[in-house]
Amino acid sequence: MGEPSGSPVPSTKRCSVCGETKPLSEFPPAKKMRDGHYSWCRSCKRERDRAGYENHKAKRQANMRRYREGNKDRIAERNRIYHETNRARIKEAKRAAYEANPQAVVERVARWRRENPDKARAARKRRYDRHRKELLEKSKAWQHKNRDKVNAARRRWRAANPERFAHRNREHRSRVRARSRGNKVVPVDRLAIYERDGGICHLCGQPSDRKTFCLDHLVPIALGGPHSPENVAVAHRSCNRRRGIKSIEEIRALLSA
Repeated sequence: MGEPSGSPVPSTKRCSVCGETKPLSEFPPAKKMRDGHYSWCRSCKRERDRAGYENHKAKRQANMRRYREGNKDRIAERNRIYHETNRARIKEAKRAAYEANPQAVVERVARWRRENPDKARAARKRRYDRHRKELLEKSKAWQHKNRDKVNAARRRWRAANPERFAHRNREHRSRVRARSRGNKVVPVDRLAIYERDGGICHLCGQPSDRKTFCLDHLVPIALGGPHSPENVAVAHRSCNRRRGIKSIEEIRALLSA
């Protein structure tokens, strides 16, 4: 019988860094080494890798920033493809992370929203546009189920914002009037109109009170005028009542007499 070829593989090895003799399993595999393992043990290699990362951390981060800035479209497309093909996996990972530490997740999301208000606003809009019907149905069902909470919240908001409540209420009535006649309706920010016109009544030319002013439709709603920022102007309530459906020239002549 012939002699067995090759020498037996040792079960231990001495680390060239710390000098300790350890089992061969404590040395990372390396194909180029004679015995197939690094001469450094795992602990020493881990410490070396950590030290190397810390020594070159700033350089690595700068390289990553340059790459991200120069490849925004490529990265966005890659992320989009990954999210589309791994939607269920990502959703499950997020759920697991939340269940493991819900407070940390909530704080991290809140911090990101504070630091990135524009991105957070855009993300909410995209989500709303994608799921508008479902979100509206969910909100409607919740409000129906929690009428007491909804009414209490509305009362608190109305008590804390009496001026905004009054303006919003008047805006709602104007929209209802315009819609009932089939006129065009565009959202109008009453306070923005007040600032635009400098708080001056466009009929009599005198200053109006920010809390009691009203908006006069240049082309009255009764005559088919739209409810839009371009068709409204600041007016005193008394001047608006006296005008009715008269032309602006008529009421101005009447008020100046």
